[in-house]
Amino acid sequence: MKNIKQHINNLLLNLFYFLFHKKPNKSKINIANKLKVLIIIFEDLKTSLALTPLLKVLNDSFNCEITVLGNVNNQSVFNNNLLINKYSLYNKNIGIVKTFLPISKNKIDIIINPHEKQNVDAALFLGLIKAKYKIGFEKEDHQLLTHILPILNHNRIHIVDRLLSITEAFNKEFNKSELNIFYQPTKTSETLIEEYFIKHDLLHKFTIAVNISNSAELGFWGINNYKNLLKYLKNFNANIIVCASIDDIENAEKISDGKTLIYYDTEFDEFAALLKNVNLIFSPDSYIVQLAAAFKIPVFCLFVQHKTAEMINVPYNSDFDFAVTDNDNLKNISYGNVLNSFVPYIEYIYEKYNSAK
Repeated sequence: MKNIKQHINNLLLNLFYFLFHKKPNKSKINIANKLKVLIIIFEDLKTSLALTPLLKVLNDSFNCEITVLGNVNNQSVFNNNLLINKYSLYNKNIGIVKTFLPISKNKIDIIINPHEKQNVDAALFLGLIKAKYKIGFEKEDHQLLTHILPILNHNRIHIVDRLLSITEAFNKEFNKSELNIFYQPTKTSETLIEEYFIKHDLLHKFTIAVNISNSAELGFWGINNYKNLLKYLKNFNANIIVCASIDDIENAEKISDGKTLIYYDTEFDEFAALLKNVNLIFSPDSYIVQLAAAFKIPVFCLFVQHKTAEMINVPYNSDFDFAVTDNDNLKNISYGNVLNSFVPYIEYIYEKYNSAK
């Protein structure tokens, strides 16, 4: 029964692609006046942050008026983003029609679908909303596009550069040497974090954020590993903050043992402001790795590289070091293995900090 339902859904989707197909256009798009661009992205925080250098190019170099259509998974990245003119939230409870109708009234010139894998909801919006140009990657929904771009090699090319390849559809060059992840916390959040630093006497001292949370499929590095890490970090004249999601409250409290400050990242914007004000971040693979890049904060990363040759989620255009396992879980990275890489890195960053004082 499930297979039959899936087959019917595929038939209906292919019919949709046929009805709303666009004629491929191999000519590059000329940037004239202030074109209205809609970007449809229903990805997680990590991928959404990786999209921000493209937003920077569209906003600064191409002078476009940008609307982002996102969902609850990435709302935090775009809600207060200075690179875009408007953010629209797609809520499945409201439905596609009620979401796309007000967007359509803006007379969009260009729609960009940056998903590298088929996203059915994104494809439906792509087909339903009228625009002269529709740009995206060569995958199942390519019939809806006027400008079809190849998906670049995941094993060798960073996701930021893969998303930036969307600019190949435009007849204009840009310089990407200074590009990076872009996120700017609000003044309210920066003030709250400034008060937090004052309250806990964190100013004027090397500060390390140790993040223990990440996506569930990567697993947890282990309470004893983090406890040993905190013990080692006490060799430095430094503030230490254990950062965790609400789901990891118990683990954070066991690791801290009442002796180390804990910060729960319940509000994305405030957490971003916190990371902006530390001097070093320790984190397993998560959106935090790219958020650190946005603020040029050095980060030491733990990565799982299991059954894939895809490039790991290293920060884009920012200082980092890492430990990696080719097994399926973070618990397979031993504390000794991490320390072998981490010790020279923190000593380098710590010395650099003190030399600059």
